[in-house]
Amino acid sequence: MLRLNLFLALGYFFGGYLGTLIAIPPSHASSIWPAAGIALAGIVTYGRSVIPGIWLGAFFIQVYAFLDIANLQNIPTSLFIGGIASTAATAQAVVGTWLIKHNLGANNPLISDSSILRFFALGGLLVIVVFCVFLLWVVCSAA
Repeated sequence: MLRLNLFLALGYFFGGYLGTLIAIPPSHASSIWPAAGIALAGIVTYGRSVIPGIWLGAFFIQVYAFLDIANLQNIPTSLFIGGIASTAATAQAVVGTWLIKHNLGANNPLISDSSILRFFALGGLLVIVVFCVFLLWVVCSAA
């Protein structure tokens, strides 16, 4: 299980790194975040046992994106924001998994059009909006 968690942490980090490459400067906000899909797929496939790996990967990419080393006094704030953002990103994947399994069933093969649309609406759109609003609140509160 440790290998799987480390594999997902690396996958999340590299997916997040790809997201930061297409971010609009000067912020690190990106309209596409591949790491969210990696986290959702990891929890849907392997269950709650991979949550630590997803959190670790999310923490490292958030710290990488928001670390302010220009002033040493800002490092604790950067680490705090990274911790909150990684917890929210992990919660996003957990809530998305719960919504998918609760509304579509745990073993839904996603064959019908309606189940595919519900999968994208629940695991993609709805959860992402909640995460973005929460993270925006955290960043604005810390500033």
